[in-house]
Amino acid sequence: MNTKIIKLDINNKMYETITAKQGDTESRFLLFHLFDASLPFDLTEKSVRVYGIKADGTKIFNDLVINDVKKGYCTLKLTNQMLAIAGLVKLELVIYSGNKKLSSIPFVLNVISSLNSDDAVVSTNEFTALMNGLAALSEYDIYKSNAKQVPGIKEEVSNLSSQLDTCAKKDEIFSMANMGQDIKEAMTNGSVAVVGNNMILKENIVPNQINYDKTDFINTGKNLLNLKNIKYNCYIDNKGQLINNSNYITTDYIQFRKGEKINLSRKTDDGNISLRGIRFACFFNSNYEAISNLYYDNLSNIESLICNNEDVFCVKLTFLKGYADKNSMLYKGEEVNYIEEFHYLINELKPNHKIVEEINNIVSNIDVKKFIEDKEVINNANIIPFSLETNSVNFLKLTGNLLVLDKCLEGFYIGDNGIYYNSNTYVTTDFIQIKRGQFITLSRSNNGVITKRAIRTACFYDKDFNFIEFYDNPSSNNESLKCNSEGVCYVKLSILKGYYDTLTNLTYGNQVPSQVEKNKIELKNSNILNGKHIVGFGDSIVYGAGNSGYGIVDIIAENNDMTCENKAVGGATILKRTSNNIPKQIENYEGNPDYIILDGYINDCVLSDVLEVLGDVSPYYGGNFDNSTIIGQFETMLKYMLTKFHSSKIVYICVHHMSSRDDSKVKIVHDKIVKACKKWSIPIVDLYEEGQLNTTINIHKERYTDSGDSTHPNRLGYDLFYIPKIEAKLKTL
Repeated sequence: MNTKIIKLDINNKMYETITAKQGDTESRFLLFHLFDASLPFDLTEKSVRVYGIKADGTKIFNDLVINDVKKGYCTLKLTNQMLAIAGLVKLELVIYSGNKKLSSIPFVLNVISSLNSDDAVVSTNEFTALMNGLAALSEYDIYKSNAKQVPGIKEEVSNLSSQLDTCAKKDEIFSMANMGQDIKEAMTNGSVAVVGNNMILKENIVPNQINYDKTDFINTGKNLLNLKNIKYNCYIDNKGQLINNSNYITTDYIQFRKGEKINLSRKTDDGNISLRGIRFACFFNSNYEAISNLYYDNLSNIESLICNNEDVFCVKLTFLKGYADKNSMLYKGEEVNYIEEFHYLINELKPNHKIVEEINNIVSNIDVKKFIEDKEVINNANIIPFSLETNSVNFLKLTGNLLVLDKCLEGFYIGDNGIYYNSNTYVTTDFIQIKRGQFITLSRSNNGVITKRAIRTACFYDKDFNFIEFYDNPSSNNESLKCNSEGVCYVKLSILKGYYDTLTNLTYGNQVPSQVEKNKIELKNSNILNGKHIVGFGDSIVYGAGNSGYGIVDIIAENNDMTCENKAVGGATILKRTSNNIPKQIENYEGNPDYIILDGYINDCVLSDVLEVLGDVSPYYGGNFDNSTIIGQFETMLKYMLTKFHSSKIVYICVHHMSSRDDSKVKIVHDKIVKACKKWSIPIVDLYEEGQLNTTINIHKERYTDSGDSTHPNRLGYDLFYIPKIEAKLKTL
């Protein structure tokens, strides 16, 4: 099964195009998380349906299953009919509440043609929502008929009560473990999977939903007392139930096995550390069922809690509420004389060595030449992936050196279409995350001097690990690797086997690091830009003319996991003397971005009459401005943006000093542009005054602009001077 989570603001356009394969059956679902602005959309007493038009004009009107009323979660099953024909399906969600109806902004489902599609499913209209409605009316008629039989039903109820007494004890507690599957399905109306603890496989887990305690590479430190997860004002009884009591707090589950002991220590105001009493403890088995006969009730003893039963899997503890602070420590083992704060630890990542051995055994028995002749060569589908994937969780990121030696495949290089070829000269990396326009550089230390080395071949892949593009460097040029293909998410690299050691760097960016980096896995920091949408308007600087059209908003989106649209055009001006002008870009744009990056005026500065048509900042906010002048048109544009994009956060960029312009004129125009931005309260990143990039200085021109043209920053120019300042400004808004 494949479930894709989609965050959808019902009032805003969704920029993401959803994809699915033609002919897929009972396997694809869309889990919508509905928002109204930044708040979850409350679906109490509401229903949700989808209306759609397929590529052949046939229509869809189906129900969604509401999963969480308060949080706004609902699931759409992609039925046979929705995926019957390849092409774009135009969809909109419709929310009903009584006689009221609210529709989302339309979005698109791209149904990709399937190679094995036959004509078994004929595309027709599908109206399951209407059928469900008719069924509901039929059920109502049955209800009215049954209501007349109430006297007879009373007798049936009495008989059922008697039968229940013989089937179950009245005080018996029913759990998922002792209920039949038919009861579970009846409880959930058949729409929600009912599973026990520790029954979910890796492929069933929604990405970015795994907590630390479900991994094998995140542990806590010595202190097990996580103050964020304790329950206040309650104690735990012998059945595992929480009972209200303002004197106590109770922990979450703590793993606890036979032979282990747990202590509670506390530091007093004078610095002394001593053991304290655990008041209650309830033990649980591996199915998280309470083991009542092992219940620990300690009225006054100050002692360690010891596990002597092999059926115990975990425990919940209760102790005095006054111990719930940073002066207390809950830990396993012998008594200690210090207090450690609760924290997480990241274990060293290790490969699955059994899989490595299996691959090596397979490879050693392959007649590579024969396989090539028969066109049955090893490709990605034949290689078992490593089981530990840091990008499956939402709190880790790989930093530093990307060359993880234990995850490389020795004796092979990767060729076109992701095919492996036998060669003792090379090693090939595992998948490495990369984004469009991002550089990766191979470097190596020789007597302490680090220089670039050659990446021999590379294969780029999309998010589903489908091959996109092949890179071949037959001359072994010592150059950084970069991919400009749309949709690229991963890359595999082949390098010389002699570089396969701890003296080699593989790092993001096109610069050589100052030292050999180590493999690092770090906890992700919160970033307010994550998941937001950013748009760029302006000239070639925003567009990225010096970086293959990969400009300011593209790089910021890459760095911060944002979506972006780059509407800037090289040569664009503020004045509307030609069709290539910035106001036109803004007027033609339809959308409601979270952030907007804007520049302009540097191309106006090449006009022969620039100072004559410059104009002045108006003292007024109302009325019309003089659009025959640069400043008048600029004020008109700013006012229009603040009206059209009233909820967006706008940043204006004053570009760097450049030798390709008359700086005396640029200075005059710059000062009035800044004055206008301040009048309209537009935040500024002023690289002209404070950017430190000045291409009248020859080394700046040669190193930081495209082919030394002085005007257009290359990737290094963006990364060093533009991007850090702009990102810092965006994060303050």
